Amino acid sequence: MSLTSAYQHKLAEKLTILNDRGQGVLIRMYNIKKTCSDPKSKPPFLLEKSMESSLKYINKKFPNIDVRNSTQHLGPVHREKSEIIRFLTNYYQSFVDVMEFRDHVYELLNTIDACQCHFDINLNFDFTRSYLDLIVTYTSVILLLSRIEDRRVLIGVYNCAHEMLHGHRNQGAEQWRSAQLLSLISTPAAMINPANSDTMACEYLSVEVMERWIVIGFLLCHGCLNSNSQCQKLWKLCLQGSLYITLIREDVLQVHKVTEDLFSGLKG
Repeated sequence: MSLTSAYQHKLAEKLTILNDRGQGVLIRMYNIKKTCSDPKSKPPFLLEKSMESSLKYINKKFPNIDVRNSTQHLGPVHREKSEIIRFLTNYYQSFVDVMEFRDHVYELLNTIDACQCHFDINLNFDFTRSYLDLIVTYTSVILLLSRIEDRRVLIGVYNCAHEMLHGHRNQGAEQWRSAQLLSLISTPAAMINPANSDTMACEYLSVEVMERWIVIGFLLCHGCLNSNSQCQKLWKLCLQGSLYITLIREDVLQVHKVTEDLFSGLKG
């Protein structure tokens, strides 16, 4: 990659901005997950008996919910539409931010790929670290989103209430479907062995940070493990380390369980 290309596309600046933004999105996903998992803080209409049939219908039909022809199923939502909008606006905007964050991450990764960037932590430390941090941050956001059990209901109820109040859907079904919020990216990354690096002082990075890079990176591009002995060596060393990788606060990734579940579902 030429310096002109790097400066022209402002890749380092974009990586910094997206990493900062990603941390904000991650915290909001954590807060929504925490709120919705506790009956005391859960949105009240999710616990109302009168809303139960409507919520089941929305969850079943999501994202193809025909509001105009489903009045018998969505009556309770219609009665509380203003309160639902007031209560769920912040939730909904947080989910929209995940979509926008995802789009910007994909756009940047495609630009980096087109520019044929070469990452070497010994040569361009900050650039490489920012790239690997973004992969981990994005994956953490998607994993945390997948753990919000009520996400379909929250989005669906908000959209129904919005259409009832304003006469049109806030986000079309095709837009949510095409967003593929739960798909993971597969981007190769250059890694180093955290315990046996002879080329840099390891105090610059914690072992925990490098373990996250290696474990999450190779879960996303596991094909490298069969084709590169050095990658396989790094992978084995990380599996001998921590049992858990921290996503945010007490939310973790169970390394061995996730690895076993992923690999057991692959052929060959």
